[in-house]
Amino acid sequence: MNQTVKSGRLNAIELVRFVGALGILMIHFGKFYFENNGYFSKGYLFVEYFFILTGFYMMRSLDREGEPLSTPAFLLGKIKGFYAPLCVALCGHLLYDCIYQGCQTVGDVMDKLFHFKWEFLLLSTAGFIDEPQINQGHLMGQTWYLSAMIIALVFAYPLARFYRRAYLNLISPLFILCVYSFMVQTFGGLDYGNVYVGVVILAVLRGFAGISVGALTYAAWKALSERGFGSKGERRVAVFVEIVAWIMLILALVFGRRYFAEPGVIMIPVFMCLVALANLNQTPISRWLNGLKPGLFGFLGKYSLYLYLVHWTPLMIVKNFLPNIGTGLSCLLVVGGSVVYAGVLMAVDRCRKGVCPIVAICGVLIAGCFAVPIFA
Repeated sequence: MNQTVKSGRLNAIELVRFVGALGILMIHFGKFYFENNGYFSKGYLFVEYFFILTGFYMMRSLDREGEPLSTPAFLLGKIKGFYAPLCVALCGHLLYDCIYQGCQTVGDVMDKLFHFKWEFLLLSTAGFIDEPQINQGHLMGQTWYLSAMIIALVFAYPLARFYRRAYLNLISPLFILCVYSFMVQTFGGLDYGNVYVGVVILAVLRGFAGISVGALTYAAWKALSERGFGSKGERRVAVFVEIVAWIMLILALVFGRRYFAEPGVIMIPVFMCLVALANLNQTPISRWLNGLKPGLFGFLGKYSLYLYLVHWTPLMIVKNFLPNIGTGLSCLLVVGGSVVYAGVLMAVDRCRKGVCPIVAICGVLIAGCFAVPIFA
């Protein structure tokens, strides 16, 4: 009897989620320390994996029993999952920025708070920033993804809820084709987001396309889970596809610079296969991973959020305050600092009851920002 996994955290998904967060950390490190971004030059593609997961779970939430959530309720649920640690990460990085930039007056600190307000409001990709670049319109190099995801969901969720057939059969395929082909033809790859296309920032278009890929992945998974693999031949094809997908994942992450020339669009179907097969749980690798005890994998999956949110600050501290140390030591300090910072933030976030601890931490960090002029 064929069985699929329909709920809960899957080890096969959580493992790739953690690898993706680590890959994004390493490509950000590589941008400053290696030519052509180093060996992890395709780490940015894991942003597409996160978008795909968002679209997949969006569709799954709509198929749960009971009345689907309203769009505001769905968005609020997504935001609640990451907003508290995001605020801590932003306030911590703001303190670093005030120290590094040498804020001389309280007015300088107020200017920074006001200047980066859209990032705190998850609207940094809404089109309100003249120069949406790091250290100009953005504090941190990774928060654009969260803003783009939420803004894209504002449009994708109601389309999927009220116009499901049109969204899956027409809107999603057309939008995916147009956005990815435009990015490849115009920029040569998918590693772009902070660029305006008319009045819309490219990150939102990229987010909507990735979420739509996830929605189509869900539709494919649902069809396969209902009919199963009809023959040994189909099962063998699924096994072969899974093996190839994992090989492609490893090659793209570690040897992307050597084996994967731009644009890297081939990883989109690879991620689709990994997500669908992990949820089907009928192929050897997915079944083996999902059959292991979920403790470590569940932890890594949850931990990946915090690692993603905080790694920019240790990276900038090492780069700007310790510019003359070797690349190896820099990597050790950045990765080690990010791991510890993420672990502490995760522990606080998971143990807290209510918002008071987060408000207190953010308050202390903001107070530290205003204290910088005193010691400048």
